[in-house]
Amino acid sequence: MSENMFISNPIMSIQSILRVILFYDGDDTTALIPDGIYGPETKRAVENFQKDYGMEENGIINFETWQKIIEVYRKTINRYSPPTGAIIYPSAECIIKPADKTPCLSVIQVMMNSIADRYKNIPKNEMNCIHDETSVNSVEALQKIFNMEKNGTINKDFWENLTRLYEVAVTRNFMLDN
Repeated sequence: MSENMFISNPIMSIQSILRVILFYDGDDTTALIPDGIYGPETKRAVENFQKDYGMEENGIINFETWQKIIEVYRKTINRYSPPTGAIIYPSAECIIKPADKTPCLSVIQVMMNSIADRYKNIPKNEMNCIHDETSVNSVEALQKIFNMEKNGTINKDFWENLTRLYEVAVTRNFMLDN
């Protein structure tokens, strides 16, 4: 939900937020449809929320109730939404060449080693933030798999292929294994 929606239609905003909370955490079967009208269903949802969180059950959204609804909504979204990806690769123009030293290599080297744990044709590398011989060997083995020019350099195209392979080979398998 956008900040503008909160400002322009506060009733619909609270209904939408309560609907998300009820969907994930609620035991209330009340169908709360965001319609922008503070009717009996909305009042009942607010009262149930207030009851669940030990507040006075009056169906009124005062500052305390609003703050608690927002707090619970943020926790709910954080718990059930997928993790936000961090931007690791410095820029589209960045090229990491053999012998380069950069902190962003630490993540790349960890990812390559995690893939190497699952695929024996990928050599492991030393995780030292230096694009040394072991790191270059890992990159070249992956470039062959990605059908890229085998030159040992890391660029955005390599990064995109690496992250997709990592997601499929490591992240999803980790979720299945646990």
